[in-house]
Amino acid sequence: FDELKDDARRSVHEYGDGDDRKMMDSVLAEADRSITDQDPRMLDRAESQLRVLHAQMLQKNPGFWVGFLQHLASQRSKFPDQRRAEQLFNEGAMAMKRSDVAALQSVVRELLQMLPPEDRNGPGGGLGSGVI
Repeated sequence: FDELKDDARRSVHEYGDGDDRKMMDSVLAEADRSITDQDPRMLDRAESQLRVLHAQMLQKNPGFWVGFLQHLASQRSKFPDQRRAEQLFNEGAMAMKRSDVAALQSVVRELLQMLPPEDRNGPGGGLGSGVI
């Protein structure tokens, strides 16, 4: 849990805004209360909220989308519609050259939806939330 707290703090500091910082402070306060009160359900809820917040912050980082596209490229053989997947990989490469993060996000999301459900994990085993 301490590692998750540190990761969330770093990602909120790097990519978040004032509202994100307030949310993190609130969740961390809830986590501290749950430990003091020895309330495992409250701690589980706080941990889940931290995971979601951390995933949301990572998605604000353009490098996240580049890495996710690279991860999906390593899964090329798993795409049922190979022709469309190749078109999307090409669109993703062009979006990166243009520094068009919105287009890159769109490509990654479409590619992800094309994969069979059991193969829809992100780099490192998934995102930890249903945010994407």
